Amino acid sequence: MTKKYKYALILLLVVFGIGFFLRVYRLNQNTPELYSDEVGHYYYYHNFLDNGTSLLRKFFDISFTATLFAGLNPLGVRLMSAIFGTLTILVGFYFAKVLAKTTQTNLYLRVALVFSFLLAILPWNIAISRLGHTHVPINVFTGLLHLFLYLSAKNTLQKALSFIPFLIGAYYYPTLILMSPLILIIPIKEMFWDNQKYRKQMFAFGAIFTLLILGFLVSKYQVFNTSSRGLDLAIWRDINVTANSNLYRGLARQTDPSLFSLYQQPESLVSKLFYNYPLSIIFKFTENYLSFFTINNLFLKGDPILRHSTGMTGNFYLFLLPFMLYGAYKFFTSSTKKDTKILIALWILASPIPAAITKDGAGYLLRSISLYPVLTLFCAFGLVYTLEIFKNYFAKLLFGVSLFGLFIFSFFYYFYGYFHVYPSLAKDSFEYGFKSLSDFQQKENSSLLIIWEDKYPYSQFCFWQKLPFTVCNPSKTNTRETLGQSRVDLPSNNIFFSLPKNENDLQQIIKKYQPDFIALSTRFLANYPKVFLSLELVDTIKNPDNTISFYIYQVEKIN
Repeated sequence: MTKKYKYALILLLVVFGIGFFLRVYRLNQNTPELYSDEVGHYYYYHNFLDNGTSLLRKFFDISFTATLFAGLNPLGVRLMSAIFGTLTILVGFYFAKVLAKTTQTNLYLRVALVFSFLLAILPWNIAISRLGHTHVPINVFTGLLHLFLYLSAKNTLQKALSFIPFLIGAYYYPTLILMSPLILIIPIKEMFWDNQKYRKQMFAFGAIFTLLILGFLVSKYQVFNTSSRGLDLAIWRDINVTANSNLYRGLARQTDPSLFSLYQQPESLVSKLFYNYPLSIIFKFTENYLSFFTINNLFLKGDPILRHSTGMTGNFYLFLLPFMLYGAYKFFTSSTKKDTKILIALWILASPIPAAITKDGAGYLLRSISLYPVLTLFCAFGLVYTLEIFKNYFAKLLFGVSLFGLFIFSFFYYFYGYFHVYPSLAKDSFEYGFKSLSDFQQKENSSLLIIWEDKYPYSQFCFWQKLPFTVCNPSKTNTRETLGQSRVDLPSNNIFFSLPKNENDLQQIIKKYQPDFIALSTRFLANYPKVFLSLELVDTIKNPDNTISFYIYQVEKIN
């Protein structure tokens, strides 16, 4: 081991420590508050203790959450994300080192260190490391590990073995599966087409790989189940995908024939050709796909869903824009092997596909997560190679100091916003108030009707009140009834959710279920003026900015 490499490993250890600190700092202070999808880890915690669960399933489930030893709290839910997010720094160093080394430059250690440092501090990686969706940083970790092993493989067998972490990542999150038709082109070429010697063995490997992928799609992701979450999110299942086409057809119908309608009534031919369901899906997919390469997504705002972004900073710091472009240029014009360049290019092109085919796909960070490590690598290339442009020592020093100043400003700008502005800004995205409602109900030992829209996160109550899995099993608690024009969700015998269509329906719900208290979301305060005038306001639940999230009213029992 050379002295230069030893120093590089020492610096990597420092970067690793910085990255871990940034991911666990104030992680257990409930800022931002846990929301319903995150506290679903509670179920994994109980599944792990269930003797009926297979040993392999237990292993995969427990890797999602640290609640088993850290407790049912934000730290327990989010710690494993922080750990895997930190591990991406380590595996990223070796991935960048082996890739930069193929460019036949002596700067590969610098590129690898800068890449690791960027992984430690960039907003996109911080976001996935401080959110209780552990499968996302696992997906990044396994993807980088696969690329490192594949690029450093000395023979076909080693290349085949590099797909073990790929399969693990595909089990945790389906993005790699949806990307595979593109990103497997080069491996298939190198392992099957170019290598005659091991073609039979590779064919067997390919068959096993394909069967495993199909098994994941059928058993875990239920691709043939029309009610599965994956299919439900698909853009072709979105009834609003043809909204613009329907509008355009309606407007065209009111016009007279012309040369461009082939002198036919617009609705009879041309409107059907241009404004139809298949083209609507194609346009929506294209819109979603291109959104991931916009300045707004990458450098200014990030994901429009505030659980995945602060909304004040993009997935990358703005000053990195020219370095990303220059780094991409240097990489693709380097002496790297042609197949490696194509592999990285296909990886970039494939990464937005899983997000682009879903309803809320535009800018969606989690489903496009494989894109960002490669763009980060370009930033690392750009920073290192730009510094090499300056041959004069003082010019290089001045540039380095200026660059360091930009890093410091961007770093503190992001983290100040994250800890001091973001909790209030993202309060609706994180369903603020449900922990306090749970505490209130537990204290009063009462039944509670919650008037609220969107998902009904009864799992919040199960999590915070540490209720047994037999009570919180979703298959046994997702019951509902209809009163008048309104639906009432009944997850348990003392929690009710509804968004009544009118005051009469609300009165019927109160009369039938006779809750002790009603929690009313502030956004619906004006919907039922007469009902709540007659009830006693006993408490309020406040947001981080001291605005009111829920009003709590006491209900007199009806004999």
